[in-house]
Amino acid sequence: MPVELRDEDFEVAQALAAKDRSNLYLTSQFLVDRDRYRAFCALYALMRVIDDAIDGVVDKDLLGDAGRAALQADLDGWWARIEAAYAGRPDDQPLDRALAWAVQKFPVPIALWHRFIEAMRYDVEHPRFADFETFVEYAEGATVAPTTIYVYLLVAAPEADGSFRVADFDYRRCGRELGLFAYLAHVLRDVRSDALVGNRGLVYLGLADLAACDLTDRDLRRWAEAGCSDARWQRLVRLLVERALPYHQRGAQLVAEVAPRLAPDRRFVLSLIVAYYRALLERIGALQVDLFSGAELLRGADKLAIALQVAHDVEFDIPADAFERFGRAASSR
Repeated sequence: MPVELRDEDFEVAQALAAKDRSNLYLTSQFLVDRDRYRAFCALYALMRVIDDAIDGVVDKDLLGDAGRAALQADLDGWWARIEAAYAGRPDDQPLDRALAWAVQKFPVPIALWHRFIEAMRYDVEHPRFADFETFVEYAEGATVAPTTIYVYLLVAAPEADGSFRVADFDYRRCGRELGLFAYLAHVLRDVRSDALVGNRGLVYLGLADLAACDLTDRDLRRWAEAGCSDARWQRLVRLLVERALPYHQRGAQLVAEVAPRLAPDRRFVLSLIVAYYRALLERIGALQVDLFSGAELLRGADKLAIALQVAHDVEFDIPADAFERFGRAASSR
């Protein structure tokens, strides 16, 4: 039996999706198709809740076996709820019902959710990444899965049964390239705030990369507290930016391939999210701002300017109400 989306279910999902005013949430303000927007809120809200629950437990390496087992049990519970929603038998909770409705409408593969949950499990058991390869393996679930779901929402086309599916585009590859490119920019952008979490910080940099640049976790914490770094950090930034660029190039090529087939609002949204992270990575790579200074790399006004430029480039007339929603959300970060 189809699951209906109640107003109260959507309102809860939308409030949670809006909580951190992420770039995905900001760009989604321009979606004209409200079912796509509602599905985005439903899917993104649940991922945010799960991710925040795991990240909210700081210094997980100090938890002990019982503490880690409790977090793993929580993830077991979330996975059971996701499976029930996919089966059309959600718990009678707003997020569960919203998820069930969303995956009826946009049947993204449940395997993407499984990868996401497995990344959260890795977070519980492993406080660090040995090397960049391990980081990428983790990112396949932590960021590639959510990005792939987002790409699916944007490129899926309506079917006769009322659902939306992707038939002739490699959305998985597109999601992987864009996800890894954006995640590297995200990790660099947030290095200061992450380093100040708990007693040990959240460090998403491989131990091998730190060692290659003669860095330690203590350096990151000290710089975060002092608000400045040194040339060793610049070496690591250059290394990670160089790694991110090929992902961006391949992802942007796939976006250029599919964009002409999309409705104007979805073409604009997909192009805009790529433009945001490209601008962020460019500012990071320019090394003109010390990432430990706390300075904001992209302000609300910058994002508005980028949105206007992308709208011009893709020939999209931004609806006044959408621009107003976007402006309020961007300026409130």
